[in-house]
Amino acid sequence: MKLSYLKKFLYIALALFILLVIIISFFSINLPDYSQLKNYKPSIMTRVHNSSGELVKEYSNEYRVFIPIDAVPAIVKSAFISAEDKNFYRHIGVDLLGISRAFINNIKKAKFNGVLGINIGKNFDTPIDKAVEDYLTCFREAYCYAGYIAINVSSPNTKNLRNLQSDKYLEILLKALKSEQKILHKKFKKLVPFVVKISPDNSSKQLDSIAKLLLKYKVDGVIATNTTIDRKGILSSKYAMEEGGLSGAPLNKKSTNVIKHLNKCLNGKIPIIGVGGIITADDGIEKINNGASLIQIYTGLIFRGHRLVNELRKATR
Repeated sequence: MKLSYLKKFLYIALALFILLVIIISFFSINLPDYSQLKNYKPSIMTRVHNSSGELVKEYSNEYRVFIPIDAVPAIVKSAFISAEDKNFYRHIGVDLLGISRAFINNIKKAKFNGVLGINIGKNFDTPIDKAVEDYLTCFREAYCYAGYIAINVSSPNTKNLRNLQSDKYLEILLKALKSEQKILHKKFKKLVPFVVKISPDNSSKQLDSIAKLLLKYKVDGVIATNTTIDRKGILSSKYAMEEGGLSGAPLNKKSTNVIKHLNKCLNGKIPIIGVGGIITADDGIEKINNGASLIQIYTGLIFRGHRLVNELRKATR
């Protein structure tokens, strides 16, 4: 009996110690406030997978630079973390119902004064040749509330979505969005930039084609990259055959290679947001050294928490 009480006491003491570490970590963060997406000083973005927008206020209190959220709600079939490989498996699709009044109201309530990125995509059952209307619907609804809008054409979890990265479909989409951006800019007297989120699994030839279209339509930025379907780096893992997008450490090299390639193609004319496998400050610096103007963290935030943000803040000063 005494041994049982001792175990309980030790568990409680451990829990209190962990809580204390989290609190100390939180108050040690003092990130600078940036108000422009195209601020070329290397900056940190924290990725918030929050499809209804209700956590904007909570996260904005912690990460006061860039907060990207999903305007389109996730239909989560399953998603899990593998601490063994420092990665995150996501089996997630999207649904257009996310651009709702509740979503907009949650953003209004947050009164966030930083740069809020809203990520949009097509409805999971919308045919590729009709996807433009889904994006335009989301774009119009999100425009007044976004610091920038991310055009997701690369999620591996929405069937055929990556086909939108092909020359034919991407040109149609970019042309429509650029035209709509001009209309909304004139209407609301506010220019909201949009960036395109691409796949790490594109070939060099595909990246060349994407870069040409980004330059042709003077797109405001590119996010490199989304999650990967490649499992080469984790074949020994028991989760290697899991479906869906893979993020975290195994994605690091692939995303950095894409950044490096894009940097040569874009020649500094379009900012690159580097994301994928940033687990340490060195990972973030490597992406900046290869051409990223900004960096975004997601899985690294799960594994490292506030400590990673603080390390990146110091490293990018």
